[in-house]
Amino acid sequence: MSINEIDKLSAARLENVKRKTTKEISRLEDNHVRHKEQVKKSHELELVDLQHKNLNQLAKESEKKDRVLNQMRHHLDMTQKMTDKEIDDLKTNLEETKSSEYHKLAAQREQKRADHDLNMEDMNSRFTTDHKELMNHHSERLSKLNSDKTAEYADKDHFYDQKLTTQTHDFTDKFRKDALKYEQVKFSQDNQFKKERLDTNYRQQVEMDKISTKHDQDLSAKDKNFRKGLKEQNEFYEKKFADNLKTRNDELSRLENLNKKVESKIKGDLQEKIEFQITRSDDPFYRFTELKPSLKKFENHIEISVPVPEYSKSDIQLTINNKDAILNFNRRYDDVRQDGVSTNKLHKVETYTTKLTTDFYLDAKSVKSTYKDGMMTYEIKRA
Repeated sequence: MSINEIDKLSAARLENVKRKTTKEISRLEDNHVRHKEQVKKSHELELVDLQHKNLNQLAKESEKKDRVLNQMRHHLDMTQKMTDKEIDDLKTNLEETKSSEYHKLAAQREQKRADHDLNMEDMNSRFTTDHKELMNHHSERLSKLNSDKTAEYADKDHFYDQKLTTQTHDFTDKFRKDALKYEQVKFSQDNQFKKERLDTNYRQQVEMDKISTKHDQDLSAKDKNFRKGLKEQNEFYEKKFADNLKTRNDELSRLENLNKKVESKIKGDLQEKIEFQITRSDDPFYRFTELKPSLKKFENHIEISVPVPEYSKSDIQLTINNKDAILNFNRRYDDVRQDGVSTNKLHKVETYTTKLTTDFYLDAKSVKSTYKDGMMTYEIKRA
């Protein structure tokens, strides 16, 4: 297996670990979001049930009033229902806005996660910061909305109280001459009804505060546990990735050392082969296949020149036979080869002979030889 294949395999395994980590984080976030939505829905249902119970209690208490107050009570109940419906609509719109905003932010976080897979720690930091800002933003919006709705509910309650007082005074003025005692009873009932209504509103506000406080505490605890689990999971995968990376680096170092050893051995073998080929190429047994002498004729003598290596200049000899000049060259070759456990030795001697014929007799005793720049030169006088 080559180093490139090992790198590709390591990169593929690293990519698989990253994809698994991303999927696990996404699954945990989805579970966390679904759990938060379920808790919010359950608290909303409890709040609606509490409001319905309070309305039923107000309706039962209102039935005890005098028939004269039926019309006013009817108008007050209708107003209360419209107010509750409006509050429910506002809460529904608020939940939809919160849900869309949360999904939008979640989509942005997922996009950032896909763009910055190689920077897990920075992504976690940004995710934690965004999550805190989102929770603070939602808490501020929820607190502001509760304050606005409480003020709006108080304004409407004050408005209907004023309206009720006005109608009561009108009704009292209309029937003052006929029933003074009825006026006193009615005034007393009005005061009692107002007191009961204020008490009911106060109890409802206290219950809402308790539910909101408990809801915030539950969300804070669950969010803390989720972030703790996410941090532990990230530390686990980072440690696992570091161990895998260390193992791969050690394996890569071992392969690099092995590669260097193999490369060094190959270079040594090639160096030996190259030196052997150079030695063989310098040997006349492989270079020369024939002698190539040249003959120059002068008035009193001739010159014969033949190329020959310096280390083989003693292997060439010149003999004279009347008009002929005969060159003899002995070519030797020694070689030792090892094949496994056996050793082969080779020794060769070959002789090349070249005869040069002239037009006159030559003096064998006057032969003079010189060697210069790879050329052996013989000077022979005429007989």
